[in-house]
Amino acid sequence: MGVARRLRATKQVEVARLTGGPDHASTIDLLKIDVEGAELELLLGIDGRQWSTIAHIVGEAQDVGG
Repeated sequence: MGVARRLRATKQVEVARLTGGPDHASTIDLLKIDVEGAELELLLGIDGRQWSTIAHIVGEAQDVGG
């Protein structure tokens, strides 16, 4: 049995707004969030008008305190 090692890599990705662009959706049935520690920042960036277009959100949560 080998020991599993976790490799870390950094990759830059292009970010698109949920609404407001030429290809934006008028409703979002499921928003899945997996942004490695920036979930709260992402949620705080959703403005009031956008919340009404999102039906469900799935995200990852971790117990920071242990």
